[in-house]
Amino acid sequence: MNQAENPLNQLRDIHLPEQINQFELAPGWWLIIFLLFCFLGYLVYRQLEKNKIKAKLAPARKEIENLTKSPADYQSVNLLSALLKRVSLLHFERKAVASLSGKKWGEFLNGITPDYQFSERQIEHLTDSNYRPNNSIAIDEWHSMLEIADGIIESIILNGASRTSQSDVVNNAPDGVRS
Repeated sequence: MNQAENPLNQLRDIHLPEQINQFELAPGWWLIIFLLFCFLGYLVYRQLEKNKIKAKLAPARKEIENLTKSPADYQSVNLLSALLKRVSLLHFERKAVASLSGKKWGEFLNGITPDYQFSERQIEHLTDSNYRPNNSIAIDEWHSMLEIADGIIESIILNGASRTSQSDVVNNAPDGVRS
């Protein structure tokens, strides 16, 4: 056989493949990394929102804590009612909330959340505190009122009650509250 006819002579020399880039990832890995960053961004966003809510709740909770230390009398009940009114004015339509008083005010508060409801006697304390002599009320009733008020304030802030959603609260309240 001739060398010209030898097929092995037609082969090229051995050559090394190109260097493999170690940072080159398959598209599936890039998708997983992207989704991971999105999830981490979502977690950071939720934490920031929780911090905002805590910052909004802190002053009201501090006032309730101060009221816990005060005597259980109608002056303290009046301060509690004023705190509830201030928080409501911040988160609901001012025109509708500012005019509420008496039983309408109590029904409005009970219409905010079904989880925290003032009793008729507690509503009477809240609404008539300006007009009564500075007598004391039962300690357990006072602490119950503070817990309910704290829950209502938390519900207002956590649910992000907008200025327009107040009309829903007023419209769903008993007949005496609608204006």
